[in-house]
Amino acid sequence: MLNEKVSQLLNDQVNKEFYSAYLYLQFSNFYVEQGLAGFANWYKVQAQEERDPEIDALVQQRTEAKKAKNWAEADRIRDELKARGITITDTPQGTKWSRQ
Repeated sequence: MLNEKVSQLLNDQVNKEFYSAYLYLQFSNFYVEQGLAGFANWYKVQAQEERDPEIDALVQQRTEAKKAKNWAEADRIRDELKARGITITDTPQGTKWSRQ
């Protein structure tokens, strides 16, 4: 697994991206209320892109858990991703993910 320092740095980065995504969604909601669907959609897309690294990090954590044969942790992460509307598929080339 990752050492504590690297893990903390990754968590900090993911938290920043999550916060940015939240702000983008707030802007999107504002523009919806103003009747400016184009602006609202742009901010919604930006929010989604900010969350992608978080999903990538969770998928990587699941891969590491599987390598360590920590099936309970791998299943927990899979369930968390599913709750977020993410479908994961294990392939010979690695794990792929998509939004449901």
